Amino acid sequence: MQTLIIRARPACAAAFLALAAAAVAIAAFASEDESRRLTGTLTGEQVVAGESVRVYDATLGDLFVAGGDVSADRVTADDVIAAGGSLRLNRLSAKDMIAAAGEIDLDGELSEDLIAAGGRIYLRPGARVSGYALLAGGDIELEGRIEGNVKVAAGRVRVSGEIGGNLDVVAGQLRIDSGARIGGALTYRSGDEAEIAPDAVIAGGIERHEMGRPRASIGAIIGIAVGVAGALVIGLAIIGAVLHATVPEILASAVAGMRARFWTALGLGLALLIVTPIVASLILVTIVGIPLAVFAFLIYAALLPAATVTAAYWAGSGLARAIGWSYTGEPLAWRMLWTLAGLVLLLLVGLIPLVGFLLVTAALALGLGGLVFQLWRMLEDWGRRPRVERP
Repeated sequence: MQTLIIRARPACAAAFLALAAAAVAIAAFASEDESRRLTGTLTGEQVVAGESVRVYDATLGDLFVAGGDVSADRVTADDVIAAGGSLRLNRLSAKDMIAAAGEIDLDGELSEDLIAAGGRIYLRPGARVSGYALLAGGDIELEGRIEGNVKVAAGRVRVSGEIGGNLDVVAGQLRIDSGARIGGALTYRSGDEAEIAPDAVIAGGIERHEMGRPRASIGAIIGIAVGVAGALVIGLAIIGAVLHATVPEILASAVAGMRARFWTALGLGLALLIVTPIVASLILVTIVGIPLAVFAFLIYAALLPAATVTAAYWAGSGLARAIGWSYTGEPLAWRMLWTLAGLVLLLLVGLIPLVGFLLVTAALALGLGGLVFQLWRMLEDWGRRPRVERP
């Protein structure tokens, strides 16, 4: 198994404020060697991505890691941002951690805060968080110690460890096990009454709110919209970081092609954006064409987030040029910062009724066309390479 380590240059932290799953992008752009390892003492931010990622016996700066299966053991880092199908973090020592995965298994110490979202989140008995924790998932088990306040939204929540502050829960089921200690108040909203062991200690009392029929309000709608938009931008920022770190030449060439062949890229992108799902759906109705249709939908789903990042890269580069900033040759952090600015710009434009939708769709089509055109050129160049005949 070969080893690949991708180092990021000193970066602006805003480029790495990320929470989401990057599995589609990783699966689409991983090389033939899909296993990645990171170890040793390294300075600066470290970016590593692959289908399977292992970080062990490492002392790092900030760590950005994404993959289908991510494991870490005996790792010391500053801030950790992790995304994947499965995250297993053993003997981790870090400041903050932001994580998103299907399953998160944490055993270690965080000197500040934890933000995590996943299908299952498990804080082992040895896990310790010195700050607050924001957790969202399907099944959440807290057996470690969190010294600050904890806010949880999940289908099922079980607490058997210690919480120094208040515990605020929205869940279908809540269970406080024997030996659990909550230094503040327990406030929960659930359809069922919480199961609380007689010897569980809740110093600040218990307050329950019934799960009533939700009432829509302007504030709630705005809050949901802002949350969804923020998660979308941050998720795309993760994908952008992976693409910038692994295939920067593809993004740069795609943007250059979009500038040189604007209308060609736009037309190709619109055709692919509209025609692909229609043709794939028609093929899907035939028994023989099902594998081809599924393959087309998978490629389409993988290209759309990458095309959005490409469009944001194009918009960010235009913004950089407009203010006289040299965009070409910038280190990873600055390229990511301008790409993030492009994502925010597209989001703001999308808020304009009707016109915003049309402009964002056109930008997405432009990014898709430029990206596909570049990938096609790379395949053509590969096909023209002289073949070495074996004797």
